[in-house]
Amino acid sequence: MDDMDLLKIEEKSSLIELIYDADKSLMPGDDLGEAIVGMTTCLKIAGRAALIDFSGVYVYPIEEGSIKTTFAYIKDNHEKVIVDVGGNVVGGLILGAFGLIGTYGLATLKNPSGEVLAGVDKKVIEMCMNRDFRKSVSKIAQPLNEVNQKATIKFGSKGYEITCDNQYKFINDDQEKILPELKNGEQVSLIGRLTRMNMVPKNDLGFEYKGRVLSVAPMDDEKNVADEYHQYTPLPQVRIVGIVVRATEYEAPSLRVIRMEDVKDDQLEMFEDDSKATSSSQKN
Repeated sequence: MDDMDLLKIEEKSSLIELIYDADKSLMPGDDLGEAIVGMTTCLKIAGRAALIDFSGVYVYPIEEGSIKTTFAYIKDNHEKVIVDVGGNVVGGLILGAFGLIGTYGLATLKNPSGEVLAGVDKKVIEMCMNRDFRKSVSKIAQPLNEVNQKATIKFGSKGYEITCDNQYKFINDDQEKILPELKNGEQVSLIGRLTRMNMVPKNDLGFEYKGRVLSVAPMDDEKNVADEYHQYTPLPQVRIVGIVVRATEYEAPSLRVIRMEDVKDDQLEMFEDDSKATSSSQKN
């Protein structure tokens, strides 16, 4: 009798699935193997947090023509048996952890603030702060690309999706914050250099500021950047007064331009003096 005979199961809700969306596409074996190892580790950590009585996580063979991996908790009682977790909290913990990472990103949850901690299940937070869990989540998200654009963690009728759009939140564990002083929704006045003009399809300009190139666009989407700002592109320095737009501190922000103006030499010197004074006061 093989493991599959021993692992026959009637409770479908006891199974957990990891599904990549391109059913018949190719995926590097190393990537898929790492993703399976990562999901197995995530489930073990969640199982312990949920106080499930299990001895391990079983991985079912991958079916031909699909990229779907099925997992189940097992218990050794002289023979392997499936642990019924259909009504257990493990599903909520796993989906809650992935949802929290999708909202805040691994980098934020490494040392979460009080605001993030408020109202969140303590066990979910502890899982997200667990080093092995974090590394394993990255392994699951890593294979996403232009072919496999979505990974779904499915538990019973519920699931969570990692996509190419939110993938960075699941793989950038030690990422540093980018220009954190620029807060979403705030009005700012910045001096920098225009680097490009992109009329189609983005209708935006590149604005180099503190070593980063930010996307800047008119407040009114109907206005064309070429008509509005072409006279500023040859200038060595411009000042942009605008509104910061960003979803996270780990991506470069963009700006909605209220106005743009030339920066005179004396203005630039005053700006540099102010920056030095601010830097000096911060050090002190």
